[in-house]
Amino acid sequence: MATEPLDITADGWEQEVTASSLPVLVDFWSVHCPPCVRLAPTISALAADFAGRLKVTKLDIGTAENEELIVNFGIRGIPCLIIFKGGAEIARQEGAKEKEALRKWIEKALT
Repeated sequence: MATEPLDITADGWEQEVTASSLPVLVDFWSVHCPPCVRLAPTISALAADFAGRLKVTKLDIGTAENEELIVNFGIRGIPCLIIFKGGAEIARQEGAKEKEALRKWIEKALT
């Protein structure tokens, strides 16, 4: 059971997101985005809090190999958090939010 976010790329999307037996939160982020960097400890904490119920991943939008995913999911700004279930998007949250607000958002999406 992962208690830290898993770094993924387009190459691992099918296995880590689409085929996951758990819902998956994908944090679309970049190391060059100060709000994304500030949000990272919160994402790590949420990964621990939801271990066994939600897989938490991070996808760097700054790499060319991930460009198609960025376009396909209409990522216009970061940080952008999307929860997928069975490979389909079920919830989206844009911008850096406080941990409690994100926890409530995740709980609502998982019910």
